[in-house]
Amino acid sequence: MNIKLVTIALIGCLLAACAANEKLVPDPTYKGNLTLARLQDTDFTLEDSADVPFDDLFVGFEPSSSPVVPGFPRSRFRFDIGLVSSRRYQLLFRGYDANGNDFLERPEMAVMYVQETALGLGHPVIQFKYNSERIEALQIATADLGGLMSFIDANSRELEPKTRQLFRDMPYIVEDIRSAQEGGRYP
Repeated sequence: MNIKLVTIALIGCLLAACAANEKLVPDPTYKGNLTLARLQDTDFTLEDSADVPFDDLFVGFEPSSSPVVPGFPRSRFRFDIGLVSSRRYQLLFRGYDANGNDFLERPEMAVMYVQETALGLGHPVIQFKYNSERIEALQIATADLGGLMSFIDANSRELEPKTRQLFRDMPYIVEDIRSAQEGGRYP
């Protein structure tokens, strides 16, 4: 087999995968007000009513250019908030349940991760927006999700302890819910 041909084919596959990471595709399973946007096109309203672009609060954020990116903890990208064993986290997640179905779904998780990161970095954020409209649920490109997760990881020491703990706990919360759904230890 020709090495040059294999190399060209691999480069083509990688470029196609990276291009797919940039696509904004609505989540067909989400029922509710869904915003499709790149993170760098969003902004925040602060407590003093100032509007601040995403890049001003997330200094150093870069969308991922890798075909393999980190993402949210997996639980079919939605989980039943009622199965969360921590009352504190139940209240937090219900605050991000934009469509009121008692599930935290991937577009709502995106809003939570962005907003909690901004708050955890000490920014007095009161609203997350796109085109001057409040974002309740956000579908972002895979490249932005990977960039967000990498940003959180790189800046974890700068986050307030409760925010750092939330992000550390998320994989365990998801696993507890999965266990409860499969008849595990939680009611």
